[in-house]
Amino acid sequence: MSNIEDFFKIISKKINYIIPKDHIDLIKNRINGITQDSEELNKYKIHNMDYPPKINNNE
Repeated sequence: MSNIEDFFKIISKKINYIIPKDHIDLIKNRINGITQDSEELNKYKIHNMDYPPKINNNE
């Protein structure tokens, strides 16, 4: 189980919320999408957060 799924389980327990059974697959698909998006965005890490990212490569 991924960290994101663990996180959602902890939060849902804390607020005493039970995810409807027919929504579990939808949520798992969305979590997989978030994970894939995060992996894709990791390719474009910004190393210096002191300044906003530049729109173009001109210094």
